[in-house]
Amino acid sequence: MVYQNNMQRFILKIIPYFKDSWLIYSLLFKLFPYKWRFCSVEDPNIVLDLSDPPQFSIVKMQKGIVEPATTKFVREYLKEGEVFFDVGANWGYFTCLA
Repeated sequence: MVYQNNMQRFILKIIPYFKDSWLIYSLLFKLFPYKWRFCSVEDPNIVLDLSDPPQFSIVKMQKGIVEPATTKFVREYLKEGEVFFDVGANWGYFTCLA
């Protein structure tokens, strides 16, 4: 996980996670300075918006990894120049990986 600054890292580590907390926290991140809303996962080209509830949930709950088995599969078997369809993409995590 690549955070924008130490404050962002600190906040994400100390806040408790409970049922539906992602709704509250994602709204709170909208109040933060714009540059603090984003952090990168695994690859610096994949940036998550912490003010978006599903993306916040990925950072807090899954530590920046979406569907670990599928991520591993895409990284191991998809070769440069091959065609990749991310059918039903929500925000395009696997498209960014591809």
